[in-house]
Amino acid sequence: RLGLSLPWLAVFRKGLKILPGHSGAMVSLGQALFDAGEYESSESVFSETVKIAPSLGSAYHGLGLSLYKTARLEEALEAIEKALKLEPGSARYPST
Repeated sequence: RLGLSLPWLAVFRKGLKILPGHSGAMVSLGQALFDAGEYESSESVFSETVKIAPSLGSAYHGLGLSLYKTARLEEALEAIEKALKLEPGSARYPST
């Protein structure tokens, strides 16, 4: 996945220069950073996204996964729980 993510980083960054604060582009950038293994950078982008768009479950989901990858487990769980509350029926969260 790393090879697929790298070209998209430039695309999403350029998009954010044109439309600063666009939550969809921010989530996409965060996901591309995550896919590239840049977990601290993805956490930073997702943290900023939840400030701008606090009702966007996908931003909390990405934040939770990024926090998990950086061993911040309690914070990760809180973010994932928030995502679940915002998107209870999402296919992103299969029931067990």
